[in-house]
Amino acid sequence: MMNNEALAKLAEIREEYENKKHSVLEWLAGINDNEHIQIIMDYCDDNVYERPYYMSEFDKMMEGKTPTEIIDMVSNDFNTNDDFFWFDGDGYVESGCISRVFADFGDIDEYWLLDNAYRYDSFSDFNDELNDIVNAYYDIIEDLKAAGEDVKDIPDLD
Repeated sequence: MMNNEALAKLAEIREEYENKKHSVLEWLAGINDNEHIQIIMDYCDDNVYERPYYMSEFDKMMEGKTPTEIIDMVSNDFNTNDDFFWFDGDGYVESGCISRVFADFGDIDEYWLLDNAYRYDSFSDFNDELNDIVNAYYDIIEDLKAAGEDVKDIPDLD
């Protein structure tokens, strides 16, 4: 029979871990806009999604295209005074300000954020807390194994 105290502690840690995972999106909402935009760009790149670019990159991205090709690519609401541009799914170029980028590209998977937290300095404290939780969980499992307990039915942390 497995140690009930250890099982209760594992359940408590699993709940704390789930709460931390959900708070990752709150963390994302509280960081500065520049870092948030970089995370959006990284997320889109890693997942092969269309992504926003800084308007300052527009000329370089259009190199080799004729003026007619560029005109045919831009949508009616494209504005070079916007901060960002991107290609929609049909190859047209759209533009927008930071709030539009957040609205159009801001749905970032919390699991991706957890897996890629090491990239972002402002995530380090949060990531350290999460690592402590994970380590505590697996330390208990290792202690149970060392005591001869069968731990195959204990779920992993996702």
